Amino acid sequence: MISRILKLTQRLGARLSPESGSASIPFLLVAPAFFFIFVNAFEIQVHSVRQVMVDRALDLAVRDVRVGYLKVPTHDDLTARLCYYAKVIENCERDIRLEMIKVDPRNWVTPAVSAPCRDREEEATDFPIGSLENNDLMILRVCILFDPTFNYAGVGRKIVEPGKEYYALRAASSYVVEPYQ
Repeated sequence: MISRILKLTQRLGARLSPESGSASIPFLLVAPAFFFIFVNAFEIQVHSVRQVMVDRALDLAVRDVRVGYLKVPTHDDLTARLCYYAKVIENCERDIRLEMIKVDPRNWVTPAVSAPCRDREEEATDFPIGSLENNDLMILRVCILFDPTFNYAGVGRKIVEPGKEYYALRAASSYVVEPYQ
């Protein structure tokens, strides 16, 4: 009995619905806009998480220097600490560039506007540390390169470096060289 009712309903439904496929037109109009918004929101979220992780990793690495865990920091030591703390950053050692600047607080000279970034085609470069003395004010600046998640849509296309396929995130922190015994 139930199977007869179902068959009858299917036959009537097939004859009474001349608008088959009408739901696909609104979907085709709305889906690209929704997909574009979703892709851009995702790219902005990934960008924000990466920036927070770079800032956090730099703060923790500078804290290690401040409390004496790294008494005389080298480029390799600081790079290792930064990459250790920023676990979600892929290819950290390959794409990072550090800059350490000694600043005289009594004769302040503002450093360049932004930290220099490395080019992926060049070899890694060290930063000059020189001789650090007690109570020197140091500024540590970091630049890390990232590939956008969706580099051909919206935000991902706009944030890349001109002529490149990646973008740079920068962070800066400062500390004073403490006199350790």
